[in-house]
Amino acid sequence: MNVVLFPAYLIHHGISESLIGFSFSVELIASMVISFYVPHLTKKFKVTNTLITMTSLYALFIVLLPFYINFITWLALIFFLGINLFGAMTISNSLYNQFLSNQKRAWYLSVMTIAICTGLSIGPLIAGGLDPLHYKSFFISGFFALLSTVPPFILLKNKYKIPEHRHVKILYFIKKEPIVFMAKFTQEFIVSSIFTLTVVYLIQNGHTLKQAGLALSIFAASAIVDLIIGYLADRYNKYKLVSIGVTGTLFCITLLFLQAHNLRVILPIFFGLGICAGLMHISLSSLLNNQFPKTSLISANAALLLVGSSGGITGALLIGITMQYFGKSGFPIMIMGICLIYLLLNPIIRKVHTPPKTDIRFNR
Repeated sequence: MNVVLFPAYLIHHGISESLIGFSFSVELIASMVISFYVPHLTKKFKVTNTLITMTSLYALFIVLLPFYINFITWLALIFFLGINLFGAMTISNSLYNQFLSNQKRAWYLSVMTIAICTGLSIGPLIAGGLDPLHYKSFFISGFFALLSTVPPFILLKNKYKIPEHRHVKILYFIKKEPIVFMAKFTQEFIVSSIFTLTVVYLIQNGHTLKQAGLALSIFAASAIVDLIIGYLADRYNKYKLVSIGVTGTLFCITLLFLQAHNLRVILPIFFGLGICAGLMHISLSSLLNNQFPKTSLISANAALLLVGSSGGITGALLIGITMQYFGKSGFPIMIMGICLIYLLLNPIIRKVHTPPKTDIRFNR
């Protein structure tokens, strides 16, 4: 819901495209900050307690957003919203992976992705039928966020054994799997830009808010093929699947650039973009969580969050500024650019990279 409500609300208050991109970047800056502290918090307060607290606070900050005072206040609330949203996401992703085996990890990750994308698909449709300027719309979004505290409460009630987390330095993971982290930067650059500025881009091309919400819903609804992606990722080279996803994104976004006014073409394009994002996300998550022991998964996923968020910040800011000063075409052109950069750098890094030979060093 928020990917429609937030930009529509800011547009109503006269906020420019670049500042809308900046507001999303503030949320991602918050995610980078919390990525350093999530491992420490879960170790001190336990995994499920931290998850429940962060999810509840995330719901609270959604509800506070429509009481708009000025843009600075909005940014402050977005920052604390991002702290709790991305902290909860990192913990839940790590927790889920602790129950999975390497042999079928990608397939089960695709099940998780389908669950997430079902919400991402339904949310924009709900928001498109509501008044984005009314506080009740934000209350509905906050209520749905609060519902996601139910699973960790079930974990507490049933006293599942969760492996004790040990903190590992973030830099270790980046040195170990640089291709994974470069790909994550690229993926989040693309996905964050799509979720942040699609509404602005499509409205500038003559489409309605409801049509823009529909495009985002279709982007998320592409998760219906994620089980197939998970099956493939468990059996074939995951690095190649990531490159296929980036290449497919380049093709789809080029079509969008050429057919931006044609709704019948735009909707299947966003479906294709969603499939490509799924290829990248499932393959990358499976690669990362297969490489490291369960006790270090929170640190590993925090590292992935840090790099991914930096890509999201770069995408939202760079594309927002480009659209502000060079027109709406900056949206597809910048996404095409990041795809080409990845495809050019990938073989070079694979050729020169030598993984560290030392074992993981845990910080006491």
